[in-house]
Amino acid sequence: MADSKLTAGAAEGELRLEELDDDQLMTLTRQGQVQAFRTLVRRHQGQAVAFGTRYLGQHAQAADAAQEAFVELFLSVPRYEPRGRFASYWHQILLNQCRMVVRSRQVASLATTRLEALPPNEPLQAEAVLIAHQDQQAVQRALEMLGEKLRAVVALRFAAGLSLQEIADTLEVPLGTVKSRLFAGLGELREALRGSER
Repeated sequence: MADSKLTAGAAEGELRLEELDDDQLMTLTRQGQVQAFRTLVRRHQGQAVAFGTRYLGQHAQAADAAQEAFVELFLSVPRYEPRGRFASYWHQILLNQCRMVVRSRQVASLATTRLEALPPNEPLQAEAVLIAHQDQQAVQRALEMLGEKLRAVVALRFAAGLSLQEIADTLEVPLGTVKSRLFAGLGELREALRGSER
């Protein structure tokens, strides 16, 4: 029903693409409306490059990864099912492209993200985790020391701004696993940052 309304609206020129949600734009793209996909790219390009820059540590590599991710997204249009989970679907593609860059170019860095030590009784209060940290090089080194699984969760939470449930959907792991990885990753970052201040 929604698909037929989109098709009719597009045919009559009544749709304002920027007002549609991501699922609707993917549906129109499947129906051959290339401008709908261009709208998706414009909507998500800045955030994709920002995420990639934080994950990879280099803007140029991030831009390449984002471009490849959009190509992969376009190729996936025929099999995409609009279920209101575009953010998780898109970030899974983007994260996979970033991982491919890491593997192919042996990049082991994240751009600096400002993190504070975990509050002792509230380890998963995301709002309490971001702070200004003076030594950005120390933060960079601390992030580089994280293993891939922990780094992915921390990057998706703080660079992409995904909720814990969206991270679970993106990584296809249980919510409890996301929480434990986030707790472990932030704990390791806290200890590394404390060590750098000595």
